[in-house]
Amino acid sequence: MQWFEKYYVDVDSKDIDRISPWFTDDLVLRFGNSPEIHGLKNSIDVLSGFMDTFSSIRHDLGKVIEVGDEVFLAATVTYKMLDGRIVSIPAGTYKKRRGQKICEMRVFADFTPMYAAS
Repeated sequence: MQWFEKYYVDVDSKDIDRISPWFTDDLVLRFGNSPEIHGLKNSIDVLSGFMDTFSSIRHDLGKVIEVGDEVFLAATVTYKMLDGRIVSIPAGTYKKRRGQKICEMRVFADFTPMYAAS
């Protein structure tokens, strides 16, 4: 199993204590066109808040391009929302590692369907 597959196993667990060790202390995180988030604590706060908006998540990876310490992944991400709806969205994610940890992550997805009125 590749490192990024292991990462998504931990993300899909929604367990922030399993997710946070993947990141450097100076992580730069960005979701779509939202402002960049700097630092591990700020990023974990945002990720925790995001994960509180759905009951489960599953990443089905598609195309993966890995060059050195950088990887771009395409995926379909399926969320079970708190109201029971199932929402699947296409996403692309860029990750850069320093050593064994992710120091930069940019997620490209349209999250609108998750929060649209049902």
